[in-house]
Amino acid sequence: MTAIAFADEQAARAERIARRIGCALRDVRRTRGESIADVCARLSIHPTNLGRIERGEEPNLKLGNALEMLDDAGLTLVVARKPIERVPAVPIVPITMVVDSAVLGAEA
Repeated sequence: MTAIAFADEQAARAERIARRIGCALRDVRRTRGESIADVCARLSIHPTNLGRIERGEEPNLKLGNALEMLDDAGLTLVVARKPIERVPAVPIVPITMVVDSAVLGAEA
Protein backbone atom coordinates (compact mmCIF):
# COMPACT_ATOMS: atom_id res chain seq x y z
CA MET A 1 0.00 0.00 0.00
CA THR A 2 1.38 3.39 -0.93
CA ALA A 3 1.70 6.17 1.62
CA ILE A 4 -1.01 8.15 -0.22
CA ALA A 5 -3.41 5.20 -0.23
CA PHE A 6 -2.70 4.63 3.45
CA ALA A 7 -3.37 8.30 4.27
CA ASP A 8 -6.63 8.16 2.29
CA GLU A 9 -7.68 5.03 4.18
CA GLN A 10 -6.95 6.70 7.53
CA ALA A 11 -8.88 9.84 6.52
CA ALA A 12 -11.88 7.70 5.58
CA ARG A 13 -11.61 5.90 8.91
CA ALA A 14 -11.54 9.22 10.78
CA GLU A 15 -14.70 10.28 8.93
CA ARG A 16 -16.48 7.03 9.89
CA ILE A 17 -15.49 7.48 13.53
CA ALA A 18 -16.64 11.13 13.49
CA ARG A 19 -20.02 10.06 12.05
CA ARG A 20 -20.45 7.38 14.74
CA ILE A 21 -19.64 9.81 17.54
CA GLY A 22 -21.90 12.49 16.06
CA CYS A 23 -24.82 10.10 15.59
CA ALA A 24 -24.45 8.85 19.17
CA LEU A 25 -24.40 12.42 20.53
CA ARG A 26 -27.44 13.42 18.45
CA ASP A 27 -29.39 10.31 19.50
CA VAL A 28 -28.75 10.98 23.19
CA ARG A 29 -29.67 14.67 22.83
CA ARG A 30 -32.93 13.81 21.08
CA THR A 31 -33.74 11.03 23.57
CA ARG A 32 -33.32 13.54 26.38
CA GLY A 33 -35.57 15.99 24.55
CA GLU A 34 -32.85 18.62 24.47
CA SER A 35 -32.31 21.23 21.80
CA ILE A 36 -28.96 21.99 20.25
CA ALA A 37 -29.08 25.29 22.17
CA ASP A 38 -29.41 23.40 25.49
CA VAL A 39 -26.29 21.34 24.83
CA CYS A 40 -24.35 24.32 23.44
CA ALA A 41 -25.07 26.40 26.53
CA ARG A 42 -23.88 23.60 28.79
CA LEU A 43 -20.70 22.86 26.80
CA SER A 44 -19.90 26.40 25.62
CA ILE A 45 -19.85 25.36 21.97
CA HIS A 46 -21.30 27.20 18.98
CA PRO A 47 -24.52 25.66 17.57
CA THR A 48 -23.02 25.49 14.07
CA ASN A 49 -20.11 23.43 15.39
CA LEU A 50 -22.37 21.05 17.31
CA GLY A 51 -24.54 20.58 14.23
CA ARG A 52 -21.48 19.70 12.15
CA ILE A 53 -20.30 17.25 14.80
CA GLU A 54 -23.72 15.58 15.04
CA ARG A 55 -23.81 15.18 11.24
CA GLY A 56 -20.30 13.70 11.21
CA GLU A 57 -18.95 16.61 9.22
CA GLU A 58 -16.12 17.34 11.64
CA PRO A 59 -13.51 14.58 11.16
CA ASN A 60 -10.83 16.72 12.85
CA LEU A 61 -12.68 16.82 16.17
CA LYS A 62 -10.13 17.09 18.97
CA LEU A 63 -10.09 14.13 21.32
CA GLY A 64 -10.50 16.29 24.42
CA ASN A 65 -13.59 17.97 22.97
CA ALA A 66 -15.04 14.61 21.88
CA LEU A 67 -14.48 13.14 25.34
CA GLU A 68 -16.13 16.14 27.00
CA MET A 69 -19.19 15.83 24.76
CA LEU A 70 -19.39 12.04 25.18
CA ASP A 71 -19.12 12.44 28.97
CA ASP A 72 -21.88 15.05 28.95
CA ALA A 73 -24.05 12.59 26.98
CA GLY A 74 -23.30 9.78 29.43
CA LEU A 75 -21.34 7.81 26.82
CA THR A 76 -17.95 6.15 27.14
CA LEU A 77 -15.24 5.89 24.51
CA VAL A 78 -13.42 2.56 24.66
CA VAL A 79 -10.08 2.13 22.90
CA ALA A 80 -8.66 -1.37 22.54
CA ARG A 81 -5.50 -2.54 20.85
CA LYS A 82 -5.90 -5.03 18.03
CA PRO A 83 -3.18 -7.12 16.39
CA ILE A 84 -1.31 -5.70 13.41
CA GLU A 85 -1.77 -7.97 10.38
CA ARG A 86 0.62 -6.11 8.08
CA VAL A 87 3.27 -3.46 8.47
CA PRO A 88 1.98 -0.22 6.89
CA ALA A 89 4.22 2.20 5.01
CA VAL A 90 3.49 4.80 7.70
CA PRO A 91 3.71 3.68 11.36
CA ILE A 92 0.41 3.84 13.23
CA VAL A 93 -1.06 2.70 16.52
CA PRO A 94 -4.12 0.64 15.60
CA ILE A 95 -7.17 1.27 17.75
CA THR A 96 -10.77 0.18 17.78
CA MET A 97 -13.43 2.63 18.90
CA VAL A 98 -16.64 1.54 20.56
CA VAL A 99 -19.44 3.94 21.43
CA ASP A 100 -22.42 2.77 23.47
CA SER A 101 -23.98 0.18 21.12
CA ALA A 102 -27.44 0.73 22.61
CA VAL A 103 -27.36 4.23 21.18
CA LEU A 104 -25.69 3.35 17.88
CA GLY A 105 -27.55 0.20 16.95
CA ALA A 106 -25.83 -2.29 14.66
CA GLU A 107 -23.97 0.21 12.46
CA ALA A 108 -23.99 3.99 12.22
